[in-house]
Amino acid sequence: MHRRELLLWIACAALTASCDGSSSKPADKVRQQLVGRWLEELSVDGLQTRSIVTLDRDGTFIEIEKSSDASGLIKQQTHAGEWSFDGVNLKRKYTSMNGQSLSNAQFGYATYAVKHIAKNEFVAIDNVRKREARFSKTEASVP
Repeated sequence: MHRRELLLWIACAALTASCDGSSSKPADKVRQQLVGRWLEELSVDGLQTRSIVTLDRDGTFIEIEKSSDASGLIKQQTHAGEWSFDGVNLKRKYTSMNGQSLSNAQFGYATYAVKHIAKNEFVAIDNVRKREARFSKTEASVP
C-alpha cells in the first residue's frame, strides 16, 4: 500500500508540474496591456458618441459616455461593472447603469474580439453590432 501511495503522489506531482499555465501567458500579457483608460469615438446615424472606458487591474471598469445628435442635444451616461479577457475576447458585464445597480436578470454585456493591440491603441470587433471598434489610450477622464 505504501508503494501505491508513492506512485499516486508521483503521478499527481508530474501532472501538476505539466500544468504550469504557460498557455495563458499570452492572454495575461494582453490583459495587462488592456488595463488603463481608453477613448472610443463612434458615429452612427447622426449620433456622435465619445466614451472613456477605464479598465482597472482588479477586473472592474467605469465607462463615461457622452452623445450628441444632429440637433446638438448632449446626453452623458456613466456605467460600471466587471471586465475580463479570455485570450480572444474583451468582455464587459454591466452591473450599474447611470448609478442604478442592476439585478442579475438585468445585467448588460459587451464582448469585443481583440484583433490588434499596441501600447496606445487596440482594435476589436463588436460581433453583435457588426462593426470594428478602435480604442486609443487617453489621459482624459471625461469624454
